Amino acid sequence: MFDELHDAHRAEEARIGTVQAQPGQSFSIENLVVRVAQGDHAAFRALYDASGARLMAQALYIVRQSDVAEDVLQDAFVRIWMGAKDFDPQRGSAMAWLTWVLRNTAIDFLRKQRVAARYHADADAAAMLASPAVPIDHRIDLTRGFRELPKAQMQAVIAIAVEGHTHREAAAEFLIPVPTSKARVARGLQRIRTYLSA
Repeated sequence: MFDELHDAHRAEEARIGTVQAQPGQSFSIENLVVRVAQGDHAAFRALYDASGARLMAQALYIVRQSDVAEDVLQDAFVRIWMGAKDFDPQRGSAMAWLTWVLRNTAIDFLRKQRVAARYHADADAAAMLASPAVPIDHRIDLTRGFRELPKAQMQAVIAIAVEGHTHREAAAEFLIPVPTSKARVARGLQRIRTYLSA
């Protein structure tokens, strides 16, 4: 992403040259962020060079995988480029702001990863319970297995695995906490698996 940005603005960077302090202005991360907020691409490159290694270490600490940390770092710098105008030196240092952007980016990534994992788990459960490729006698057994469930577990399994609702939606519908919805589905699916393997 940074190479593409560099190529797209090579002429402008050649005109601007390297980032240098103006008279009365110190060369600092704060100044770089201010210049990035003004659309200065050379300052953006310099900001990446000045803070990238430190932010990469933070990303690695949070996500624990180097390839994922690299993606998080790049996404964070996209946010930095887009949001540099929101930096307020009265509220803290520029490095603290950069770290805050990086941490939010990493947390958003982990949150999306958890949602995707839950979606795939629910989709797998739905496929197991409602696949039309299952022979009819197995589907009859499955129906009988459903009838063996307590009502609350049956409702939870149908809502999540068959109808495709999220646990949050199911919890709201049945007026229960989200962890209770998850537990009912897990116990219900386990009882059905036990019934089918008997």
